[in-house]
Amino acid sequence: MLFNYESFKNLLKEIKDVFQYNFLRFDQKIPPDLEKIIFLRHDIDISPYYALQLGKIEHSMNIKANYFFQIGAETYNIFNPKVIDIIKELSSFGHCVGLHIDEVLFGDNDNKIHSTLKWFQECITDVNFVVSFHRPTKPMLNKEYDSFINAYQNGLFLEANFLSDSRKNEDFYPKLLNLLKEGKSPIQLLLHPAWWYPEEDLNKFKDELIKRRTSELKNYLKTNFKNMQRIIEDENRSFRL
Repeated sequence: MLFNYESFKNLLKEIKDVFQYNFLRFDQKIPPDLEKIIFLRHDIDISPYYALQLGKIEHSMNIKANYFFQIGAETYNIFNPKVIDIIKELSSFGHCVGLHIDEVLFGDNDNKIHSTLKWFQECITDVNFVVSFHRPTKPMLNKEYDSFINAYQNGLFLEANFLSDSRKNEDFYPKLLNLLKEGKSPIQLLLHPAWWYPEEDLNKFKDELIKRRTSELKNYLKTNFKNMQRIIEDENRSFRL
């Protein structure tokens, strides 16, 4: 499988049209008689910009997905106005948008995570009270919380029906096909948007990411330090990665 726009569209068509699965949000009430459920989840570890591209594709196909943005990510700044606009736009499409929680930073403290969600919602922008844990430990799997939804909780997550493209691994696809053919439900499919950026050469992928982060740093320096304005050239670029 190639990781690009076209493959992503074809994957969604196959799940929805060929195998007749229903794409649901994690915070959606599931009708008791609904069969063939799939939760499409996106953990945004690298690129909010490419997450938006996938969100637009899903929206054009009337598919609802689940997006999780990471506080403390080293590859983007969740408080950047452009990223906040992306969160708002994904929400406007009807997608579920929550936070990608690092267990090392937050632990599994219900009150601490709930307070973070509430603060982000009230002070930054509206998000859903749903979280996905970054590299969860075993105790996180199937655990339910009182004040927010855990993407790994009972009813949403079955280890046997969980698939991921982690590290751009293509092995998820044949396993997914088997689950779809067998009518297994619910399936949870975790995709990382940056891996679907149409660049197979990892060196070029790395260079694109560095260009974007460098541009963001230059703009910050120019905006906040007058003495930097004369040594940094104007740069008004948009990035997909």
